[in-house]
Amino acid sequence: MKGSVVVVETILLVSVLLATILIFFSIPKLIETFLSSIVQSSAEIVARDLAILSSLSKAAKYANITY
Repeated sequence: MKGSVVVVETILLVSVLLATILIFFSIPKLIETFLSSIVQSSAEIVARDLAILSSLSKAAKYANITY
């Protein structure tokens, strides 16, 4: 009975250790993914704002020409 308890404890300890190692090595990838999504969404916002400003500028030039 005591031997089976040691085996179960060893299996649990190894499982926790492996999970910790996997989490430790996946954290940089998660950070990289998070940062790239922030940069991508920021770039999309800037592109949208530039398109809006460009169309407003064209509309203002057109309004000045026609009036």
